Amino acid sequence: MWSIMTDELFDPVPDELPSPEELFHKEEGNKDKKGKSTPSSHHTRKPIPRYKVVKRFSIGFLLLLILVILGAANLGRLGIHFYCMGSSSMESVIPKDSFLVVKSVKPEELKEGDIITFINGDHISVTHEIIEVILEYNSGPGYRTKGTDNEECDASITSYDDVIGKVVFHIPYVGRWLTLWKKS
Repeated sequence: MWSIMTDELFDPVPDELPSPEELFHKEEGNKDKKGKSTPSSHHTRKPIPRYKVVKRFSIGFLLLLILVILGAANLGRLGIHFYCMGSSSMESVIPKDSFLVVKSVKPEELKEGDIITFINGDHISVTHEIIEVILEYNSGPGYRTKGTDNEECDASITSYDDVIGKVVFHIPYVGRWLTLWKKS
């Protein structure tokens, strides 16, 4: 009743592997008495032609790209914004031409050491570090900011109303390419 399995009978890896042609070769069915082929009980799968693979990949890639663009366009409504670091005032922390992802935050969430993007008095977006939080400034909190590589603080205090958000993360050196794409 019990038989002993030998290494010959139970070899999980064969000595010779079949070639791709053998794997994907369409088997002829059994021949009937008139020489016509009949379908065999064992069907093999045909390989997908290369152009169909490329076409499917291209369509999938384009759909993904469209979803990313539509998602990015609507992220502003969720308080997520994208910027390019245009100056070297934060070079030691954020290299020039970095891609910045900035998220809107509540005033009580900002503290010393946070890197924020704000609109300065010349209506230019600036990304600097908070070095001091001033609890009562005009109608809300204010922030003294400074570029990490600048010797002096920014000339004016930034009110919370001018803050776009806190830098969540950055990708070095790709911001210039993304802003060129955005302009075209």
